[in-house]
This record gives sequence, C-alpha cells and structure tokens, in this order.
Amino acid sequence: IAELSSRYKPEEIIIGAGTVLDDVTARQAILSGAQYIVSPCFDEKTVRLCQTYQIAVMPGAMTIREMVEVMRSGADLIKLFPGELFGPAMIKAVHGPLPQARIMPTGGVTVDNAADWIRAGAVALGAGSSLTGGARTGDYASITRIARAFIREIRLARGNEA
Repeated sequence: IAELSSRYKPEEIIIGAGTVLDDVTARQAILSGAQYIVSPCFDEKTVRLCQTYQIAVMPGAMTIREMVEVMRSGADLIKLFPGELFGPAMIKAVHGPLPQARIMPTGGVTVDNAADWIRAGAVALGAGSSLTGGARTGDYASITRIARAFIREIRLARGNEA
C-alpha cells in the first residue's frame, strides 16, 4: 500500500485494503496510504477508526441483523459477503425491509453477472479473482480488459451508455 501510494496520485488510482479484521490493521493500512477499508465482517472499532480518519469503510454482513448493525455504525457501504451464496435476489430481498441499505456484493461477482447485481440494487461491486486472476500467470493486461468489461456492464445496467 505504501509503495503504490507513493507511486500514484489519488486522482490516478484509489488504493485500499481488503480483508481487514480489526482496527489495528485498519490504522496501519490507513497510515500506509489506504483510501478505503474493506472487511469480511463488522467490527465497530474499525468503523469508528475509519470515521475518525474520514476513510471509507465497507464491513461485511450476511444477515439483516448484521446489515442493520453496519448501517447504525455509520459505515459507508454494506459488503454482502459471500455474495455467491445469495445471488442478486438477496439484495432485492433486503431492500424490502431496508430500502435504504447501500449494498456492495463481493465473492462470486463476475463480468457475466455484474449487470444482474446492479439491476438488483447493488450500489457498487467488489470483484476479486474474477478481475485479477490473470495476474497469477503474468497476464496483467487482462485486468485492464476485464475492468473495462465490468464498467461497460455496469453502465448498461444503470441505463448509461457503454
């Protein structure tokens, strides 16, 4: 994070930290230059720390109860994790009692289902291996190609031009 933050300007790339489990790790990432924090679960101390530093925070949640806790904490988004266990229908279901829930699915999000997630009400998407998988074999150009495909699918799903 520190190396990338020193190499790129914030307007060139937004660098964050994922799989952050506690406030100590979040603080370390923030001081290294992370501009957002993503966690697989809700940790109130982590959210409070991120709010203190004015850093976007997206804790994970699977149930309505966890999602309400995330919303009450003041987190920026709810990370629906693991998304592949629920599918886009989960967002529609959650929006019944919680239409104000700002949900970002992660886990199982691909170019092929990105539009389905957006149409279901996702405000953002978290893509991991479906986006960066090519890096394992040195195919870094595939990341750019797949990222462009994600953007195209999201724009089309939102009714914007591709």
